[in-house]
Amino acid sequence: MNLDISSDKVIENFSLYCTLLSQKLNIWVKSFVISIPNIIAALFIITLFIILSNIAGKISYKFLNRFTQSHALKKLLPMLLSGIVICIGVVVCLEVLNLEKAVFSLLAGAGIVGIVLGFAFQDLAVNFIAGVYLIFMQPFKEGDIIKTTDYFGRVEKLNFRNTIMHTFDGQTVILPNRNIFEKPLINYNKTGKRRIEIKIPISYNQNLEEITNFLYDEISKLDYVLKTEEVDVSAYEFGTYSINFSIFFWINYPNSEKTFAKAKHIAMHAIKSRLDREKINIPLIPAQLDYSIGMPPSYK
Repeated sequence: MNLDISSDKVIENFSLYCTLLSQKLNIWVKSFVISIPNIIAALFIITLFIILSNIAGKISYKFLNRFTQSHALKKLLPMLLSGIVICIGVVVCLEVLNLEKAVFSLLAGAGIVGIVLGFAFQDLAVNFIAGVYLIFMQPFKEGDIIKTTDYFGRVEKLNFRNTIMHTFDGQTVILPNRNIFEKPLINYNKTGKRRIEIKIPISYNQNLEEITNFLYDEISKLDYVLKTEEVDVSAYEFGTYSINFSIFFWINYPNSEKTFAKAKHIAMHAIKSRLDREKINIPLIPAQLDYSIGMPPSYK
């Protein structure tokens, strides 16, 4: 008897569950049928916004191509603009589908995820932000010669996370953008010129005015020395065995026919030749010999 009652309850409960499930499915089907026009409209809208994002990206790229040669900048702005257009399209689609609450939930979730990822990938985020700053502010561009964080060379490529530099000793250096952003930077392409300094000792028994004049003349007549900048020849120190002179002059840099090292070499060669013609010897610092340990074998 009890077994029959239990079986009847199971059958009754199963029938109830089937009825509830059927009613729920009917509601879902009706809701889906009612929402078909909205779904079609949403698909049309998102397709339209995808097309608009591609058009906006291409237009912005062509626009930037007229004003900048930075490949990173021409890549970043179209990507951001396309992303903004797509996000607007997604929001509009959710509104059409009557999913306003999902929009706020999505934005809140994206904010929380962003905070978590920001802490987890802090260094990556800092380098990316520094890269965006360097791309927009352009303290240097690809092809410029820069000096930063003890590295000196030509910029090969500026990425969002790092800068690739080719040094003059033939090495490729990958610098995190954070290091470049936080450290002092010298860009030799900004002014287009560079100063060369040569130091030379002159004996105390020489006429300093004559020395100054012929050193000035010798440097001034070099064809690669900038005529728009003054050649400076001056004594700066009373040394132990000489009066020390410094010679300053400017050259075009880095867009010059002669490299910095070659320009300095030619100037030093010209100075030495003039000193030889004038029979002026560069003072030598005498070596100090310690004979307390005995005479060298060759002097015994």
